[in-house]
Amino acid sequence: MADLTHSDADLPRILARTFAGEAAPDNFSALAELDQTAFDALPIAICLCAPDGSLIRFNRPAAELWGRAPRIGEARYCGSWRLYRTDGSPLPHHQSPSGVALRTGEPVVGQELELEQPGGRRLFVLVDANPLKGADGLVRGVVASLRDITARSDAEARQRQLIEELNHRVKNTLATVHALASNTARNAASVDEFKSRFEARLVALSQAHTLLGERDWRGVKVLDLIRQQLEPCVGRDSARVTLDGPDIELQAQLAVSLSMMFHELTTNAAKYGPLSVAGGRIAVAWELDAVTGDERTLTLRWAEAGGPPVVRPRRTGFGTRLIKSIADGLNGRADLLFEPSGVRLTVSIPFAARAGGAVQ
Repeated sequence: MADLTHSDADLPRILARTFAGEAAPDNFSALAELDQTAFDALPIAICLCAPDGSLIRFNRPAAELWGRAPRIGEARYCGSWRLYRTDGSPLPHHQSPSGVALRTGEPVVGQELELEQPGGRRLFVLVDANPLKGADGLVRGVVASLRDITARSDAEARQRQLIEELNHRVKNTLATVHALASNTARNAASVDEFKSRFEARLVALSQAHTLLGERDWRGVKVLDLIRQQLEPCVGRDSARVTLDGPDIELQAQLAVSLSMMFHELTTNAAKYGPLSVAGGRIAVAWELDAVTGDERTLTLRWAEAGGPPVVRPRRTGFGTRLIKSIADGLNGRADLLFEPSGVRLTVSIPFAARAGGAVQ
């Protein structure tokens, strides 16, 4: 190796020339002979390999990125413990950017990889590898730079997840709106009746989404969900309504489904049931019953009293079908009774405690 000395002030010029791909004959020697203190002071991970791939130089940022400081001459092509492609498949070190640059004599720019540290931690890195050639054009080594882009990769993965969740929600919402429209039309006696009922159901759906949006779609408490439907009819603290149950949070899709169910019950109670007359009352209770492990059964009970005498309808209306279809869709059961004293509904739904919602 040539006996060359370079001052620290030469470092920016050497690196700029190297990563620009210039075939300056002293680039390899300059980097190999550079003072280690100056090399460690670089804000980016740098390593240098000989023509056979042997690791002959690296700086402190590279060792921190690799999670280790390999012995000079033992590691080849890269000092990382293990390498992976972005699809998760293992990448042999000789196929790393440094190995490719040495084999082809061409630079490898901006290759994204995943490296694994000895302790098992994984990081995403962006690698540039430039072959260093002498005046005769022969490759004398390779210099590689590595940048930690884990935060960026995590943000991109989160963005993809959010887009997938959004697409899923949009599809579910469109399917719900379609079902509401078709079933409301099937049971409406006139266009005006269809319009008023469909708009009311869309408002209920919108209110459920608003409630979830206020909580970043992390979930909604059962109490808040029921209050949202009943308050427009009776106010927040009405003595006509009794709400009793533990503090339970529902995941988004379950919350939307139950919101539509309580909307149908409330609408029926306001038109024909206890909320249509003075003195009518509604009691809503809910509880979690243990089954096995983290699985529970969420039971909700709706009981009316003090309203006009109830007569069992001659035909099954949309509200009844909706309530039963929601319970069926959640792998649960709905028992709806039209007793003279008032409508009574008991709904039982499988509930995963850790997931905060029905077992799908």
